Amino acid sequence: MTSVNVVFMGNLLYPEGLAETKRFQHFIDGVMEGEGNSAHILLLRQSHPGRDDRRLAGEHRGVQYRTIGQDISSRISLPLATLRYLFGGCRFLGQARLREGRNVLFLYGEPNLESFAFVIWARILGYQVLVDIVEDSYLVSTTAPLASRLKAWSAAWATRHMHWFADGIVVISSYLEQKLRSVAGDVPVQLIPISVDLERIPESSGGFHWPVKMLYAGSFGEKDGIENLIAAFEDVASECPETELIMTGRGSTERMASILERIRVSPFAGRIRYLGYLSDDEYFKVIGECDIPCVVRSPSEFADRGFPFKLGEYLATGRPVVTARVSDVEMYLTDRVNAMVVDPGSVQAIVAAIKYLLADEARALAIGRAGRVVAAEHFSARQSGRRLLQLIAGMERS
Repeated sequence: MTSVNVVFMGNLLYPEGLAETKRFQHFIDGVMEGEGNSAHILLLRQSHPGRDDRRLAGEHRGVQYRTIGQDISSRISLPLATLRYLFGGCRFLGQARLREGRNVLFLYGEPNLESFAFVIWARILGYQVLVDIVEDSYLVSTTAPLASRLKAWSAAWATRHMHWFADGIVVISSYLEQKLRSVAGDVPVQLIPISVDLERIPESSGGFHWPVKMLYAGSFGEKDGIENLIAAFEDVASECPETELIMTGRGSTERMASILERIRVSPFAGRIRYLGYLSDDEYFKVIGECDIPCVVRSPSEFADRGFPFKLGEYLATGRPVVTARVSDVEMYLTDRVNAMVVDPGSVQAIVAAIKYLLADEARALAIGRAGRVVAAEHFSARQSGRRLLQLIAGMERS
């Protein structure tokens, strides 16, 4: 493949964030490993409590990044801020483009109201467009804010007309692969599932800690089944005093208030530790010290159409993982062989899985080691990067 210049664009936190940030970074790393390749990063808005101007632009892992639109709000200055946003994005694409060479715009998420202008401008400038889809844009709550619903509806419309916008499509699950193939026409669609940087998560050694540490890390949305996990831990804790539940990550203000209150009233509140939102270094240290990582989704269409990203990182620890039977999980994992696979939403199933692991530590550790093998074979970040480069090479020939 000839060398390529890729502009990575998306509305996500950077350089540190949750699952989407890690997927984004793994693809950037993959492109930069190609000889002669170059990359730039354009972040759309990236505003949240605690994000300051010092982190809106800079360099990370050898690639420059810049944020636009962080000042967009519902205030009277919205029209001016929107014009600055549009001008800034189009100017960035123009400046990042190689005059002689191949240019690709990698868009995280479907085109929508906040990115339509940039996708169209990129195509005018001669960029090919590659879209990465990790969620089903049709699934949006009718109680969501109007701006969120408009954004989701525009993404759903773009999905139905993806052949107008994209030269290549990446998807995270087989459901999305089938859906996009049905609407993409001749546009190539590549399944690239969750990814994990195995070099950052060395396999844990030795037996369980004392007390045994269950872990949940990630978002705290309705889909994540946090209340079920807490209820399951309480059941286990009543019989197994040397256990504790570690939780880290974040959710909406309302969700976090509800979950923290649920922890407060638990009879085992002293053995449930919420660590807040951690930096990447802190997070990798915590998961490296856990014993039973858990990703227990609630039953929902959302859970079945995407893929739980944390699963790859959990498997990489070499510890036995308790995971919900959602989406493509059973394409890669077998219950009691390389993970404990449970029905989503079932507190009893979570309890049974944890007790099974606690009852036989040697068997539990063997399941964990087998899970690490699955992570290495199917979810390696290096492998994901190579798949992306192969798709880009195919776009060049099309």
